[in-house]
This record gives sequence, structure tokens and C-alpha cells, in this order.
Amino acid sequence: MADFKCPLDPPPLWCEKQCEKVDKNDPQSIRLYCLEESLVSFRREETPLPLNECRLLAEEICKEYKSPIPEIKDGRGLKVAKCSFDGKKKLVIKLPRHLRYRIAVLHEATHCVVQYHYRDKESGYQHHGPTYIRYLLDVYARYLDIPIATLERAATLFQLDFKPV
Repeated sequence: MADFKCPLDPPPLWCEKQCEKVDKNDPQSIRLYCLEESLVSFRREETPLPLNECRLLAEEICKEYKSPIPEIKDGRGLKVAKCSFDGKKKLVIKLPRHLRYRIAVLHEATHCVVQYHYRDKESGYQHHGPTYIRYLLDVYARYLDIPIATLERAATLFQLDFKPV
């Protein structure tokens, strides 16, 4: 896993240093971020979403996958978006202003779905593991209008492991 070379040409500026840092507890995360960087054209064509629209999109995804609706919070001050359980076991998504784009909301809402359905049931659960990638590809296909076969080929190019349908 440590021999991953980003297939983007040119690689993103952050990739030179970050692609070398593979998290042993979440080894696919950096590969997924590279894949999402390849989808960046979707993000650049959009304007940031108001927090309420982020909330509605996350709610739609969670309803579709029969998981609880997360609370969406302003994540100003954070460098990254986060999905986690709060002290009351409720899912919460925190979205910094610079990440209030459709692709980031899809990513975080998928975390809500997978954490709810698999976190305590899957041995060796990883935040960006094969189960998560499978769901994320499905969400991207539906909400970014990209054929699933195209997304699966891209995931393979970025050496992502995902469970078959």
C-alpha cells in the first residue's frame, strides 16, 4: 500500500507529501482523496451550497439508504469536513464553509449511512474501507450523474478496494 503513486497528471500540490502518508488504520483514505480530486471539475463548476441545502442533500441520501438523519453543523474553523457520533450517539456532520460543495456533502452523508449500518457489525471497520467505497460509488453515480461503471474503473485506477454489488 505504501507504494501508491497518484495517477493524476499533474498530481495535486498536496499529493507529493500526503500520498506517502498512508494511515495504517484507514489505508484507502489518501487514494480516495486523490480520486475525489479527479472529480474536482464538479466542485469547481459549482458555487458553495448554503448550509440548509447541504442539510437537505444529506437528509435525502440518508432517507434513501434508511439511516438516521444527521445533524448538520457549521464547521467553521475546521480544515476538513467531519462526520461522527456525538455524545448522545447521534450522527453529526460538520461542514467548514470552504467544503460546502455537493461532492463533500455526498462524501460525509455516505459516512453517516455506512457508520450507522456497519460500524459495529463489520470486523476491521475502516472509515474509507471497501464497504464505504462501494456505497460512495453508488451515491456518486446517483447524485453526480456519472455511470457506475466509469466510477468503478476510476476506483480501480486509484487502487481502491470496494465490495462488489
